[in-house]
Amino acid sequence: MRATVFACLAIGTIAIGVGSASALHPQEHDLWGPPSFQGEMMQRLAETSCLCERRAGQGGKDACWAAFHRKMPQSSIGVTACAPVAQEERCGTVKGPTSDSDVCVTVDYEYVVDGLGRSAHLCTRGEAMAVEAAWYNELARRNRGRTSPAPDFSTPETDQMVRDLVAGKQIDLTVKRGVCSSS
Repeated sequence: MRATVFACLAIGTIAIGVGSASALHPQEHDLWGPPSFQGEMMQRLAETSCLCERRAGQGGKDACWAAFHRKMPQSSIGVTACAPVAQEERCGTVKGPTSDSDVCVTVDYEYVVDGLGRSAHLCTRGEAMAVEAAWYNELARRNRGRTSPAPDFSTPETDQMVRDLVAGKQIDLTVKRGVCSSS
């Protein structure tokens, strides 16, 4: 029974994440064509802005994101409902030197730390994929051979990994295939 519940939760989470990610990455699924130079540039700018905000703190948020918002001022927002990392994306038209491009850019990966509703913000797809892989591995390891009917969803090791990352400590970001962030 507990293995079935855990498997259903994992499969449901995967299905929601893959479906949500597919809807939010049109450039990867050929709805708007291949990624454009402007799209790649905006993704790098979003990652740089997020990393700047991480270093500067909440007080530096506006300054860190100013260039991004100037280049992509009006956009639609989409959010995945995937565990453990949700993604926020902005889609809009970016003006280029010779033409405009419709792009979708991930501006935030959010991880809920320690089940208390506190969240940590990850800035890159590599960070999100490493955290997802660590989370799933920790859950599998913690629940292997479990004899109680309820699976254990606590992830203290992954929570600490995220705290260390956000604090600027070096962590292993070996690219691992995540579930939502790799879609």
